[in-house]
Amino acid sequence: MFRPIPRIAAAAFFVIAPMLYAQPPMPAQQPAVPASQPGAPAPPGAAMQSGAVARPRPQRPQIVQQLTFAPYHSTGIYKIGETVGWTVTPGPVTPTYSYKYTVRRNNNVVLKEGKLDLTSGKDTIEITGDQPEMIYVAVEPYAVLPVAAPTADAASPLAAAAATAPATQTPGAPPVEAAARSVTDAAAGGGPSRSPYTGGNTGRNNGLYAVGAAVAPLQIPMDTPRPADFDAFWSGKLAEQAKIPINPVLTPVQSDVPGVWSREYSFVEKWHIPRLDAASLNTIYGQIRSGAEASAQWLTLLNVSSAHDHVPANGVRALECAMEALDPAAYKACYCPIP
Repeated sequence: MFRPIPRIAAAAFFVIAPMLYAQPPMPAQQPAVPASQPGAPAPPGAAMQSGAVARPRPQRPQIVQQLTFAPYHSTGIYKIGETVGWTVTPGPVTPTYSYKYTVRRNNNVVLKEGKLDLTSGKDTIEITGDQPEMIYVAVEPYAVLPVAAPTADAASPLAAAAATAPATQTPGAPPVEAAARSVTDAAAGGGPSRSPYTGGNTGRNNGLYAVGAAVAPLQIPMDTPRPADFDAFWSGKLAEQAKIPINPVLTPVQSDVPGVWSREYSFVEKWHIPRLDAASLNTIYGQIRSGAEASAQWLTLLNVSSAHDHVPANGVRALECAMEALDPAAYKACYCPIP
């Protein structure tokens, strides 16, 4: 019932994809720079014009892992009444922080709080799953261990916190409290925008770790009961929607981006259509799929301004399958048909 809408949208994107590769605006005048001058900046768009490969972005620094979590059940799924838990051990990087944890039901109701003690080499986080639910555990650093404080980066907030710690700290003393609010407070807008901690498994490099489990997930009820008129309501809305033609029209406008834009081609003229609308795009999409000439023209237009990301001949089929097939098996059957 919903298929016509995404089909037309996919066809529109497929056909107008060449228009999305327009060259960036070029300044009206380029200052002359000798080619032999060291460090001379290349003019905007030079790489695209010459076909040179753009310089790759610097890789994201690796996020260190100070903690490792081993679930009691490798699947992460538990029965009602079973103990949900994790064994926590030091990670590949020696822990430099003290950690506390909060266990929540459905990431909402707080069920348990505590602090990790890794002095014996491991600790556990446990709770009984007493009902169908999702268990979420947030583990966050709250202090710098004394042994780590002297070696902290001198420019970091943690180093500043360690520098102001009492001189009586000893390896057996309590941790050195960092001069910052908790990671979760910061994430909620109640603390600094940048955490003073690093590491973690959430991808944010703010020291926060998160693990979760499911207790009888197939028995979790709906949060809100299904309305009695649910089917009737949506059937009526879809019937109303079907009365409205799905045919948006695209109208060319003058760009207000500074620079000089060069006209490459007219989409309407190239495809011999009266106007740029959904119905015309769907017609062109059918031509590209069924005709070699239309397919070749679409590929040529796509590569007009995309020397950096040149699409090979089989790219037409790849893009078509990517829009038509919504799972790996369907994509394989579309793109790699059995002879």
